[in-house]
Amino acid sequence: MAVVDEKLQHIIQTLKQEFQPKRILLFGSRGRGDHHAHSDYDLVLVGAISSLSKIERMQRASDLLYPLGVTADVFFYSEEEFNDWKTEFSSIPEVASREGRELDLG
Repeated sequence: MAVVDEKLQHIIQTLKQEFQPKRILLFGSRGRGDHHAHSDYDLVLVGAISSLSKIERMQRASDLLYPLGVTADVFFYSEEEFNDWKTEFSSIPEVASREGRELDLG
């Protein structure tokens, strides 16, 4: 599990409280460690619980993170969907699995 900065810890706690995911993966430039100060956060939430559609969950995540001053792309997959797609080249689950890191939900 990766050590995270204070802003990322706030993101994790906010998303965890709202969606109760089994796992969160950070990918993109922040997952690779080659980000700059204004890079956004690319996150995959696996096994999140919500009655909202995927699009509504994405919007809800944006609404929750906006007050934190965070720009983020948050994607939602069930465990089954994530496992099915993680072998498809260039799919979000494949990229997140290959270059991302799983965050500690502590």
